[in-house]
Amino acid sequence: MLRCGSRWTWPAAPSADLFLRVLDVYENGQVQNVADGIVRITDPGLGEGVPVEVDLGPIGHRFAAGHRLRLVVASGAHPYYNRNLGNGEPTATATRIRVARQAVAVGGEDGLRIAFPLAR
Repeated sequence: MLRCGSRWTWPAAPSADLFLRVLDVYENGQVQNVADGIVRITDPGLGEGVPVEVDLGPIGHRFAAGHRLRLVVASGAHPYYNRNLGNGEPTATATRIRVARQAVAVGGEDGLRIAFPLAR
């Protein structure tokens, strides 16, 4: 199971999604999707930032020598996943859209971390 976590803030809306995708980048530039996941957080007090962890599910993948790892960080992946209207209302009945502006901490103690369990 792959896990990725970070301190994430979005002061403009009470609800937002964090979508992550891990890609294997070949030497010739071709990319292969390895895993992805999304987490939806709805809380009116998120302006100060909260630690967020996205479970990308069980995967089995071997990165060949010379390949690179690419991490896509986004606030949604519609239509693959239902879009989040940002207002905290149920998706099926929501009528208002609210913009969420996110920030991801990249360095330091609260920065982005990726944990890969390794098979030997």
